[in-house]
Amino acid sequence: MSKEHLSIALSFELLDSQSQSEGTFSACINGYGLYNSTQFVLRLCPEVHRLVESATEKKGKGITWEEIQAFSTYVHETVHWWQHVGSTLGFIFSMCYPAQTHSNLAPLRELAKSDGITKPIEKWAMSKLLAGLDHTDEDVKNANIVVNNTFDIDFFRIAIVRPDRLEKATKSTYFECLGHSFRMAYESTLNILRPIVDPASDFLPEPNNWDQKFQHLKETQETGYYYGSNVYLYPTRGLDILEGQARFIQLQFLSFASKKHITLSQVDKEGYLRDEYGNAYRVFLEHAEINEPETVNSPAVALFLLVCDISLNPSEGFPHDIENFPRFIYSNDCNYRFILLCNAIKKHPELKSHIVNYSKKEYLEAAEILTSECGFTHPFEIPKTISEWSNKHQSIIDILAEQEDFSYQTESITVRVLLSHFLSYNLDKYEYPEFFCWAGANLANSQKREIYEKIWLKNLSLFTDNAEEKTIFPRLFPDKPEKNIKETFNRFYTESIVYDLARQWTISSGPFSYDFSWLTEQHEIDLVADKAKYLFHQAYGVHPDEITYT
Repeated sequence: MSKEHLSIALSFELLDSQSQSEGTFSACINGYGLYNSTQFVLRLCPEVHRLVESATEKKGKGITWEEIQAFSTYVHETVHWWQHVGSTLGFIFSMCYPAQTHSNLAPLRELAKSDGITKPIEKWAMSKLLAGLDHTDEDVKNANIVVNNTFDIDFFRIAIVRPDRLEKATKSTYFECLGHSFRMAYESTLNILRPIVDPASDFLPEPNNWDQKFQHLKETQETGYYYGSNVYLYPTRGLDILEGQARFIQLQFLSFASKKHITLSQVDKEGYLRDEYGNAYRVFLEHAEINEPETVNSPAVALFLLVCDISLNPSEGFPHDIENFPRFIYSNDCNYRFILLCNAIKKHPELKSHIVNYSKKEYLEAAEILTSECGFTHPFEIPKTISEWSNKHQSIIDILAEQEDFSYQTESITVRVLLSHFLSYNLDKYEYPEFFCWAGANLANSQKREIYEKIWLKNLSLFTDNAEEKTIFPRLFPDKPEKNIKETFNRFYTESIVYDLARQWTISSGPFSYDFSWLTEQHEIDLVADKAKYLFHQAYGVHPDEITYT
């Protein structure tokens, strides 16, 4: 082994990872780094915060190896933010949380008028059905709408991120089929986007036009679209793809920044590729028939990251309309996409050595070969569509203007914030797709540092903690009014509290929990609880203390 490939010291305290719970993604053990996909916040441990701040202040000069490692964790967690706000599948995934609440707003308000509804609504509805009541009873009808909407979207999230849990999910009374769950996730998202940016149905897909097609698939018992249909599992889970992408971008940043070509044998031996952090990569090597490369800088690793990028960016249902209805659940399942893309590489072995410069040209060329082989839309068509929207539709121009100075309208602010950042991210990806695909390598590229650093700073997570406490803070972007940022932050998390309580009312037994310590440590528990109760009452017309529970 040449000198430049010698092992270098890697710190578990700054890099090591832990197994994640659903909705939580992390780079490091014991909470050294964490991104939560329902709280939309990036967290770092105090030591990593300190080292990242120190590295940032040095502006690329005299940065220590310890600081580089800490910054790699920061990169890892930022990739999770990008996955959930920038990729199409991640955006739908992120929208599921507000979509559940928005789709249930009207029936929950009706249920709030009834004296007999208990918490959780799920158990109340089941007891009434067992007692012989059906949808002719208004309360039962509304309760079933709420519960079905909640579980349909939950099943979609499970199918994408943790399909290994689908066997249990399919035994649920509320599970119909994967096609229904996928449809509901996309339909619910579109139904809350359309009033905001496309009330006249000018450019977003129209879910009402899907009814006849999906009904036909159900009647003809197309696999995946009828009750009792088989559910297929693939060798990867969305969790593996998300963590694998973030881990290898992190490792490439370390390798290119150190200029010592970190070996894969070292990171594997030291445990950095265990479980979900290396599962997708190992499946990639097997199905693409690629021999284990020597270093993290290998073109094979770059190809793996491209496969992750394409896997997480289907376009049918959003932002484009559905073209192939029987294939909808497969085209939009990152796990199916990942395996098909890996198999396509076997037919195009030239791709194994194609990516060496981490350039836009290589991104477009390799993605064209892979997507053409698989029958997928080229991932570049997504940012291209967003660019066209931003040139043609005033509503898109307006919401991007809101994002520019954080002057968001109050109504549905969570949706507006997430949508505006999805749009902004993809406008940047339209110009620099190679940066987001191979961010680790490109951030360490001294020749393009000025260009890529600007894109990096623009696309940092909105919310984070600090070195002293767990309290969430808004990131103060220097080119945006601080007052607007803080107002947006407060309104965003006000809605988040309402989402949390609505979900509790629907499916959680026992009394309401008002533990929002993940959000703030600066107020007494009773004050936070009082505020949460007030918000719930404002939203639904009933005080949570008036709702009995089982």
